[in-house]
Amino acid sequence: KINAVRYNLAAVLLRQGRDADGVALLKEYLEHEPDGAYAQSGRELIKTPLRARKRLVPDFELVTLSGDYLTSEDLRGKVILLDFWATWCAPCVAGLPDLKELARRKAKDPFVLLSVSADHDEAALRAFLNKNGVTWPQVWEKSHEFIHQCKVNRFPTYLLVDHTGEIVYSASGWGPGIERELESRIFFAIRTAKKNAKPAGD
Repeated sequence: KINAVRYNLAAVLLRQGRDADGVALLKEYLEHEPDGAYAQSGRELIKTPLRARKRLVPDFELVTLSGDYLTSEDLRGKVILLDFWATWCAPCVAGLPDLKELARRKAKDPFVLLSVSADHDEAALRAFLNKNGVTWPQVWEKSHEFIHQCKVNRFPTYLLVDHTGEIVYSASGWGPGIERELESRIFFAIRTAKKNAKPAGD
């Protein structure tokens, strides 16, 4: 009980920006309960105290269907649209042409469209992607671990991640309203990313 209080107090301190004090308490929590209920989130907060104040995308290391290795660290500085979907999901499939157009239009911007599939059959997924001419990065997440980390329980779900790694917008489902809102949010996120980009040579 005392250790749970220790964790909660640490979270409060981190939210107040008192990172050193909060991290010290989290380390004490982990000493007492290395496998406790909050152990995983405690380690994440020690690594990145900012998580207590902002909704940051979970750190990820994903392998695309084409064999490319993508990490959250590699993509820092770019705007990421995470598209959680599946071939059996009708609204996901309905949004595909618009996503394809989005990827084409933003190809020269600091922007990455990254789709994460919840499909159970890799062969069927690959066949679907080939048939529909999908060329942007696709991840088949057999374990659903990243999907759960992102707290996604509906498809499609879109998470817009800004250049600092903060999730600045999320939406589930598909339709003209969601498409327009995504477009607008992506535009502003890219503009901010460009404004904050370091000049070449820095």
